[in-house]
Amino acid sequence: MAASLTQAERVIAVDVNPGRLALATELGATDTIDAAATDDPVAAIRELTGGGAGHVLESSGNVRAFRQAIDADAIGAVIAVVGAPFGQEAAVDVVDIVNSSKRIVGIVEGASVPHVLIPDLIGLHGAGRFPVERLVTSFPFSRINDAAAVAASGEAVKPVLHL
Repeated sequence: MAASLTQAERVIAVDVNPGRLALATELGATDTIDAAATDDPVAAIRELTGGGAGHVLESSGNVRAFRQAIDADAIGAVIAVVGAPFGQEAAVDVVDIVNSSKRIVGIVEGASVPHVLIPDLIGLHGAGRFPVERLVTSFPFSRINDAAAVAASGEAVKPVLHL
């Protein structure tokens, strides 16, 4: 959704959940790839982009998807990582990273300036350009196990607990 607010010509969503891919299309993705239904999502990205993506946001927390994100990138690409499983390590081809001048950047909580970003997001939401409510599924705190289950299954993008 945020990428569609930029000047990006192409926004490619990759997921294993068809419902999330459909939502990605509704929220601005120009292309989708069902990683569970294709033999080689890296090749699919390279074909769509004519050689590799210039910017990638890896948010799954899946080490295999992280490696695929690196492999699907063009020379000079930036790979931003926001999902990270605790206690897992990923093997990367250091020669590819160096020779292709790729940059891997970790991002915690958006790496933003909150007093600038939050008013901007509120303005975009008010203008109907950032429908964040489409990503949120609310649960009363008493249904915390249900929230965890839909998060694990991928049924909900962002389960939120409330009192």
